[in-house]
Amino acid sequence: MTIYKNWRQISSKILPSMESKQSKSVEKIEYKNKGSVIKIMTNLDQEMDKLIKMLPDRICISDKTIMETKKMMTNLISENYSTLQHVSLSKKIISCLFISSRKNNYAISYQEISKAYSFSIKSIRIQILKITQLLNIRMVSPTINQYIHRYCALLNLNKKIYTQCIEISRTISDVVELQGRHTSSIAAACIYLIIKRYINYPKLDEISKISDVSKPTIKNIKNIIETHNQQSIEVEVEVTITLNHSFEDEEMDMEKCKDEAKRLILEIFGDD
Repeated sequence: MTIYKNWRQISSKILPSMESKQSKSVEKIEYKNKGSVIKIMTNLDQEMDKLIKMLPDRICISDKTIMETKKMMTNLISENYSTLQHVSLSKKIISCLFISSRKNNYAISYQEISKAYSFSIKSIRIQILKITQLLNIRMVSPTINQYIHRYCALLNLNKKIYTQCIEISRTISDVVELQGRHTSSIAAACIYLIIKRYINYPKLDEISKISDVSKPTIKNIKNIIETHNQQSIEVEVEVTITLNHSFEDEEMDMEKCKDEAKRLILEIFGDD
């Protein structure tokens, strides 16, 4: 049995052995991590293809979005963030697809992603928030016009209809009844309103299908927009009538002035 006389002897014998054990364990962890990274990177393309195919036809993922998603995923995997260690590869890919889509101004909602992959909206939101914070990405919510652009493209609507939809959307920014409504719902309602006015096709069923917004919601918002526009038209008409009256009054005043001038001239100079 070895008897150590002081702490120096103890440290000289025990600490090196502890350090060597720690270094070996670190090497094992690093090797394991490298191995898992290589394995994940190998499966990344395959997993991405599978997940993209699971999306409904109304969601179109561009090549640019796919490339950005791969870059994002490579960053996440190589850095091996501790906050994402327990998150599945598929959920990471889905989150990155969503972020990349929005970065490229493609209008896509949490609800659509949630339905496509059977994840709760809350869980998807949490993962997306984590990734945007880790990668320092600023993500902006899609506008009504971006949804209109997407839906019009899916419905094969012409430029005139698209322009009319955009014009309608510009008139409703201050409508109190629409505050809190999702921009995708408002976009679908704008399209339905314009279609009903001009071409009456495609039908409400198809608009509801491509927008993933219920028919009652679309109808309800359409009615709100119509009511607002009708009120705006009435105000415009009232203003126009008032202005016309004021112009008429001015014309009458001018005629009176002319008559008065003629009378004075006659008084001063006579008929000659």
